[in-house]
Amino acid sequence: EIAYNQVNRQRQKLDFFRNTFDFLTDNRVSGDYLEFGCHRARTFRMALTEARKHNLFIGPTPAFSGQRYENSKTDEEKQRAKFVLDHYKENSRRMKARGIRVMPGGDYGFAPIPHGDNSKDLVYFVKYMDYTPAEVLKACTQYGGELMGMPNELGLVKEGYLADLVLVDGDPTKDINLLVGKNNISAVMKDGKFHKKPEAVREGRRDAAE
Repeated sequence: EIAYNQVNRQRQKLDFFRNTFDFLTDNRVSGDYLEFGCHRARTFRMALTEARKHNLFIGPTPAFSGQRYENSKTDEEKQRAKFVLDHYKENSRRMKARGIRVMPGGDYGFAPIPHGDNSKDLVYFVKYMDYTPAEVLKACTQYGGELMGMPNELGLVKEGYLADLVLVDGDPTKDINLLVGKNNISAVMKDGKFHKKPEAVREGRRDAAE
């Protein structure tokens, strides 16, 4: 109760983890909020989710089940993980059809999924949640700007937006694995300035100096 009141009073965002959409019947939350989990949602709760999609973001957190499925040591453990992933896939399909914003992120910092592996979420969205690479890129860029409350500054490559860019060697709309790890990253730009310059630029400056 205290958390709800504080969030509404200060017009802050609220994020929390639940496995169902039952929280949507609670009208105490009036601002934007990010819900993690939700792989056990029921159809009538999905309708409530659509009704509140203007201020709702969903983070399904598929990483834990994804890595468990891929690295399980027994058939029983593998089947349990597959059961959860099948729910993820079905619910993501339903949420996309209703225009509900679903985003990567969450569930990192544990031994099986340590910090630094977060980009694997993009692969899990494509492998287990029926997303195309282009759809998941939109989810973590455009939706990210909207979640941050900066939809006119972040999340798009467009005049007037902050030039925060990651360039990779290849086309991630065809192969989302290009964004996993750092080996394929050609350049990083922050606020229009290179944090990591492209190799061609570095080589060109060396040639000019020589």
